[in-house]
Amino acid sequence: MKKCLTIALMALSSLAHAQQWSGGIKVEIPTGATKTGNTFQVDQSRYDATSRSSADASNPRFGGFVRYDKPRWLAQAEVMTSKFGLATGVYYAGMGSLAPVSTATRTSLVVTGGYKPVPWLRLQAGVGLNQFGWKTDKIRENVAYFQRAVDNLNSNTDESTRADLTSHLAGYSSDLRLVESYKTTQLTGHYGIGVDLGGLTFDLSRTQGLTPILAGVAGSGQRIDAQQNYGYTSLSVGYRLFPLKKFLLATRKNRAYERVKKDIPFYRNEFQAGLGIQAEDFDAGVIYENRYTRYLTRRTGLTGSLGLARRVTDRHYFASFNPSSTIYLALMGRVLPLYTRRHQIALSAGPNMAFSAPAISGGGSQTGDPAGTLYTHVGISPSRMAVGYQWQFEYQLAATDHIPVGIWVRQTDRINFLGLQAGYRF
Repeated sequence: MKKCLTIALMALSSLAHAQQWSGGIKVEIPTGATKTGNTFQVDQSRYDATSRSSADASNPRFGGFVRYDKPRWLAQAEVMTSKFGLATGVYYAGMGSLAPVSTATRTSLVVTGGYKPVPWLRLQAGVGLNQFGWKTDKIRENVAYFQRAVDNLNSNTDESTRADLTSHLAGYSSDLRLVESYKTTQLTGHYGIGVDLGGLTFDLSRTQGLTPILAGVAGSGQRIDAQQNYGYTSLSVGYRLFPLKKFLLATRKNRAYERVKKDIPFYRNEFQAGLGIQAEDFDAGVIYENRYTRYLTRRTGLTGSLGLARRVTDRHYFASFNPSSTIYLALMGRVLPLYTRRHQIALSAGPNMAFSAPAISGGGSQTGDPAGTLYTHVGISPSRMAVGYQWQFEYQLAATDHIPVGIWVRQTDRINFLGLQAGYRF
């Protein structure tokens, strides 16, 4: 799939060299998701396909696009990829309520057409094709674990333990049947509004499944009537890189622009304060951070970031309130692919450290010995430090030469955020 994505992006780039063609990169942030479906029974487990869960991930999508423009209309194609998560409410017989989580890699091809009432405003609609690579490793591990536990039961095992282990095996087996019944392809409908500011593109759009992601559960010699679909609203920002002559090279070869560039203030220091929200699921997550950048040249610099994230989980099957705090410290290299007096696009990447404060943990049933007693644990997790990576995209509009404001999108190995920021240059 990664190879196909690379080939598609290269094809989009080559097409964009024609005069009426343009193309570039794009990031999309889902801001609200909805699910439709029904309630159905698989073996002894009852599922609710419409339930909302903190595990319904809406991760940022990244990719590229190509566009063909005329004065009043346009056609656009884009290829995007992301992680995807889908949870289904379930009541396991003898186990209570849980929320099985299904994750996948999702690659999308979307083709839209649009009308331009004015040159910078777009009204677009079209269709898309999603391809999912569902991950079942964890569910299979649970099925195998409880199958071994049941196989090791003997005549000395009490009935309560026997019933608990059997219920767990039946529950995870039902989950596996459900995930294996999810579709690997899906048609989607798209509509929205977009704005072009030079090479920058901004879009507010709605995506809705035209075909269900689940249309029946098969297995065990029967087919169960089950339906599930989803849709979401999203914000996206892109930048057109092609044609090179129009969007990247023309200004560098323009003597008038070179004279203007000398008048763009060059400040060595930039301080930013940002406030963000967790972007990938329904958990409440907020981060506040301060960033300091030391510019080595007009377009390159080093950024240090210090932030505090607060996350709260309130899941019905834990029946607990689970707050946790994490301090983030990052050091990143920074480059400005777009640099003008009023507009900047910044790309930053580098390592980070996360220090997590103690939090309530547990809420699950475990068995230490397959023939032993089933127990539930709730405890306090210890403080811990983790080292990972992060990269982020920023767009800044300079209200004055000294005061930039804008948006930022971040992806790390642990969590994703979307936020607003304001700064001061000196």
